[in-house]
Order: sequence, then structure tokens, then C-alpha cells
Amino acid sequence: MAGMTELISTYITRGGKLEEAENEKWKHVSIHMARRSGATNMHLAEMPDELIMACTGHNSTAQLYQYIKAHRIKNLKP
Repeated sequence: MAGMTELISTYITRGGKLEEAENEKWKHVSIHMARRSGATNMHLAEMPDELIMACTGHNSTAQLYQYIKAHRIKNLKP
């Protein structure tokens, strides 16, 4: 439904041999990826840190900022 049907190649070494597998892009999306993206988007929307931390389970703003890589996104804010 999201249109993420393009094929993505992944590589894994098994028994000393490099194997390639192709899967649709949507199969590479994980719960963790959604959690981190959600936390980052909440931060960019300037939601209070305490509210974001309640959603993510972080105990400190330092942990939260490290998790969302705030040092990389500080210039993305309008």
C-alpha cells in the first residue's frame, strides 16, 4: 500500500560464500526504524522532550538526543 515495492539487494556471507538476496523495500522496514523515525519527527515538530521520552522509554534527554542523533538534525529545524 505504501508503494515500497522496488527491489533491494542484501548480502550475507554463509559458509565463506557471499550470497545476494533481493527483497521488496518494505521488507527492510523494522519496528525499530519506525520508532527512531517517530522520535526524530516528534523532536523536529518541537514536541516537549518529556513527552517524547515517555513514548520511547528513555530516562534522560542525553539518551534521547543520542538515540535520535540530535547533533545531526539540529540544522533541519526551520
